[in-house]
Amino acid sequence: MGNPARELHELYGAWRSTVAASSNGTLALQQIVNPTTADGAGQVLRAARYLVRISDLLSEMERQGAHVGLYRRQFPRWVLPVVGYSGWQNQIGAETVMPEADFDSLEGFANYLDGKVAVFNTGGEANIRQILRSARDLLEQDDSLDDGLKMYIHRLLSEIERALDDAAVGASYDFAAGVEQLYVAVRAAAGASTKASGLWRDLGVQFTAGLLSSGVLQGGTAILAAITSGG
Repeated sequence: MGNPARELHELYGAWRSTVAASSNGTLALQQIVNPTTADGAGQVLRAARYLVRISDLLSEMERQGAHVGLYRRQFPRWVLPVVGYSGWQNQIGAETVMPEADFDSLEGFANYLDGKVAVFNTGGEANIRQILRSARDLLEQDDSLDDGLKMYIHRLLSEIERALDDAAVGASYDFAAGVEQLYVAVRAAAGASTKASGLWRDLGVQFTAGLLSSGVLQGGTAILAAITSGG
């Protein structure tokens, strides 16, 4: 799971760089990414998967009333490189692979998505799932918490778990907001519990360290720094 716009931008950037580094600054698209080879076909499929997820994200954001019209209008331009719009065998330059303006708009959307989609490094998702399981176990064990707080934490855990389990949900789930709300709730539980205050406090430390080490969010460091600086 990651930021599909960022990943597509990096893939297209590699294609553009390959052309720019050639002896005369032009190559056939087939020389850059040959769809008749396993590697080339894999790159084309990766690009297609990124584009599908970007389209799904845009659709969900539109349903939620987000102002993403600019990116929706730019989306067809991001599709052109992977379908070989300029021809697979014609000699083309980096600007023809993907014009810089389109490349920049894709980067802009990647920046917009930072903090809105989960981005895990190696082993990161398993680490986060373990933290969520620990939080759920502690929630079941601690009967000193107010029912309202317990229900709130339970809902947050369920939302994050569902977003991890269901790609369609995860595509539009605001992980930055979910993570912040759960962290604040864990801190509140540490202050309210008369039975397991220390365990909740320890979970808060584990939660923070786990998120940062897992790379769960683009921009997650800044988010966690902001919410932990208040004590």
